Amino acid sequence: MGKILTGYVFMVRRHTNGDIDIGFYSDDEELELRYFADSSKGGLLTKEIAHALAETLGRNIWAEIRYNDDDVSSSVELEEFDEDDESEED
Repeated sequence: MGKILTGYVFMVRRHTNGDIDIGFYSDDEELELRYFADSSKGGLLTKEIAHALAETLGRNIWAEIRYNDDDVSSSVELEEFDEDDESEED
């Protein structure tokens, strides 16, 4: 079983060569996740998951990214959250 990252996207950088850099905040840590259009460069995100994550920028969406045993993303679960719910617990 591979690892699981839970958090949200705070930055997306798309390159003209098709590469995508994603700033991902998880467990009080800022991570840089990458998708490479040229598969020979490696990369831990698949194209589909990188695009799904990029679309969440600026929205209240939590992402849970699952990785396989080779540390390549295998699925992503997206869930909307409402920051106002926490402040209403007065």
